[in-house]
Amino acid sequence: MLEDKIMQNADFFIKAISEHNERMNKIKTINKSQNNGLKDISIYLRIRPLMPPEIEQNFFETCLPDKNNPYKAYIYEPTFRFDDKPIIKTQSFDFDYVFGPNDNNKSVYDHSIQTIVEVSLAGALGVVLCYGQTGSGKTYTITGIEEYLAIDLFNRMDKVINDMNLRSLESFNDRPFEIKVSFFEILGNQCYDLLNNKEEIFIMEDKFRNMTIKGLQEYDCLTSEELLNYIDIGFSYRKTHATLKNDTSSRSHAICQIRIHNTVINQANDGIIYLVDLAGSERHADSKFHDKERLKETKDINSSLLTLKECIRARTLSTLGLQQHIHIPFRNSKLTTLLKETFDIESCTRPCTTIFIANVSPHCLDYSHTLNTLRYSSPLKVSQKTGYDPLKKRTYNPKDPSTWEYKHVIQWIEKASNGAINPEFLVPNNENGIQLSNIPEMEFIRRCLLSKGITEKRAKLFYLKLWGLIVDCRTKQRKVKLASKPKPKHDFSQDEEMVRRYELEKKLGIYDAPREEARKKLMELDGKGPF
Repeated sequence: MLEDKIMQNADFFIKAISEHNERMNKIKTINKSQNNGLKDISIYLRIRPLMPPEIEQNFFETCLPDKNNPYKAYIYEPTFRFDDKPIIKTQSFDFDYVFGPNDNNKSVYDHSIQTIVEVSLAGALGVVLCYGQTGSGKTYTITGIEEYLAIDLFNRMDKVINDMNLRSLESFNDRPFEIKVSFFEILGNQCYDLLNNKEEIFIMEDKFRNMTIKGLQEYDCLTSEELLNYIDIGFSYRKTHATLKNDTSSRSHAICQIRIHNTVINQANDGIIYLVDLAGSERHADSKFHDKERLKETKDINSSLLTLKECIRARTLSTLGLQQHIHIPFRNSKLTTLLKETFDIESCTRPCTTIFIANVSPHCLDYSHTLNTLRYSSPLKVSQKTGYDPLKKRTYNPKDPSTWEYKHVIQWIEKASNGAINPEFLVPNNENGIQLSNIPEMEFIRRCLLSKGITEKRAKLFYLKLWGLIVDCRTKQRKVKLASKPKPKHDFSQDEEMVRRYELEKKLGIYDAPREEARKKLMELDGKGPF
């Protein structure tokens, strides 16, 4: 077997991989400057360490981070030539950041997830997706993230209260934030509440095109310990099953929803955090021993993951200023339908950020699984097209906030509010139109309330007025792109021929003749060839 041959030549492969790493370490890599700010979608890679039993059996690593470039990873494929001589094939993949075997859950959280907490407390939407082949450590990663996030969420409340100056508002109370948690799983097209006896729930769209979950139970959390307790209970009821690669393989998408309600500014939308442990994907070779039920699960899982990949990639492409319309198929699966607000940029009315963490095993016998994960996740990090400059000034359009400079923002605030809102309070840092649009809803309303005579309701309506411009502009751009698409040419000659044929058959009385006579006339007509 191939696995036996690989282990028999382990010394060669270990030496070849080590030599390649030494060569790479001598090369001074010039890293392109990375934007450390919060992006719409960020793609990370985490390489787990070898486990003690794997080390005892002398297994070696085939996936390693680039020591000179924290945004690149290498995979080494141990294989053989036609004459059975061992060789390695090397490939590299790029990400927004690569976490190596020495990075623990705290490092992953601090570098990638931490910023989501503050923006969610301010009313934004944050999504964390953990992906990987079964046995790659994705559940270990997401549970570690949930532990640090639960603690950080309660610890950061005071900072957000001070930053937003909530204590200055008359409505300030002893509990400015209410934390609600729910936990459910998506299994194919069915959804089940894991904190309510696995009752079936339904992902639906209301009349305002917002996604709601009918039947989902939420639980109030006063401390981080209570939040973690509910998360642990949810995971204990999550559907798992033994597979060829893992005795407890995840067979569903497990989703922890944390809803943050601001009791001081009631008009603002609630902040939402989705922590998603995706079902473990499998190759066809790993599912050949599955029974009928496992095969159906595998089919549903892989179909859902493919839709997620298409949505993330299309969503990223749609932000690069391309001229053609990019279709985002978020309605093709329950998971992406739930995350509609992340993908449907035309109806989204608040800042959203998504963190995607791909988890891989460095195990030498798992290289094919790891390669599949890298090929799935690395293309999600879409490179910007040549010549595209997001900071380039665009022609001013009073109906498009993305074209506004600071002076245009001032003009719009004064005109749209009839002078009721002081621009110095709403844009104290000379924000332009894009920066104004990225202000979380709670912070936007809080700044508006600093102006005399402004109520929460009026501040909320002013926020919606801004986002009405944004949505209208996106819709108009979409229509322009669709109109510019070349329309398929229609062959009118076929239509004309069908009409002529119909008139000839009618003239010959075929439609009024008995069946046998009509059939005979049709055969005679067809035998004459073109008419």
